[in-house]
This record gives sequence, C-alpha cells and structure tokens, in this order.
Amino acid sequence: MAEANQYMKDFKAKLSSIPNPKDYHLIINAKELKTVSADVQAVLAETISLYLSTPFKTVMFDSAISKSQNMRAGNKELADKFLFHDTLEAVLRGCR
Repeated sequence: MAEANQYMKDFKAKLSSIPNPKDYHLIINAKELKTVSADVQAVLAETISLYLSTPFKTVMFDSAISKSQNMRAGNKELADKFLFHDTLEAVLRGCR
C-alpha cells in the first residue's frame, strides 16, 4: 500500500513539472504489472482516474495484458480511452 501511495505522489510531482503535457504521449510501463490486493484497489482506482484526467496527447500501456486486467477490475473507461500494445516498440510506433 505504501508503494502505491508513493507512486501516486511521485506521478503527481512529475506531472506538475511538465509545462505542456498535451504535447507529449504518456507511456506506462506495465510489463511487470501484478495482481493487486483489495486494499490497493482504492489507490489503483485513484491512479486510473488521474491517468484519465491527464492532458497528454495519448496514454499508452506497453502491455496488452494490462487491458484485460483493468477490464476484469471494472475499469472499462480506461480500456476504452487508452491504447494498449504488446511491446514498447509498438507503443513507440503509436507515438508517430
């Protein structure tokens, strides 16, 4: 739980340091994504809401598996609005 909270804090700090996020793509490395426990679900939901509200040009995950995990967790909005690819190379092609 502490790790998830620290991630949120770090992400918000980095986001506030980017002058024009709409000029950039956000690529989320989800290759080592693990199943989260019930107590982390609230932080995960907050993270997803934050991703949804960011003004980046696009938000992409480098793991198609993360799409199915988010769908199972009931995060259909995330699965509909973000791009999911199997590899980082595919993500980078999507940035063009």
